[in-house]
Amino acid sequence: MYLFERCIRLNFCALQCATIAYAITTFSFLLSSSFSFSCFSFLLQFSLENNNKYTPTHTHTHQKKKQKTV
Repeated sequence: MYLFERCIRLNFCALQCATIAYAITTFSFLLSSSFSFSCFSFLLQFSLENNNKYTPTHTHTHQKKKQKTV
């Protein structure tokens, strides 16, 4: 009876530990995937903003400078 009780206790502890480990793994995976997604979207937005800001204005300013000198 004592061994049976101890076995149940050990199994319960193992199950609890496995559940906690699974929860931590799942949470960390979700956290890392959401972080990488937000980082990717931020980089994408940043590159799009940079393309919109710098490329047309840069050529535009050059055209203005050329027009001023000519």
